[in-house]
Amino acid sequence: MEEKSGQTAPDDCPDADEAWVIALPARDERETAVWTSAIAQAWAIARPVLEADKILPALTLRDARKSFPPPFARHVCKSHTRYRMGAARAR
Repeated sequence: MEEKSGQTAPDDCPDADEAWVIALPARDERETAVWTSAIAQAWAIARPVLEADKILPALTLRDARKSFPPPFARHVCKSHTRYRMGAARAR
């Protein structure tokens, strides 16, 4: 997959924008979403913000979208680090 920088991720992992689009169908529990553990962990943080609009109408999809990239990036970074460490040990 292409990242915004124009470089392909080494593991074809989606960037945060692509991951957000993949996660959005999960708003409807009748839908099925196929996602990575990074998307699932980021969604676990974004979903309460998304659902809070019933309590705090000022919260919007935009606010939930803002809460998604940081945990997604952290999980992807951890995954890449574990992968690199494993590859280094295998040498």
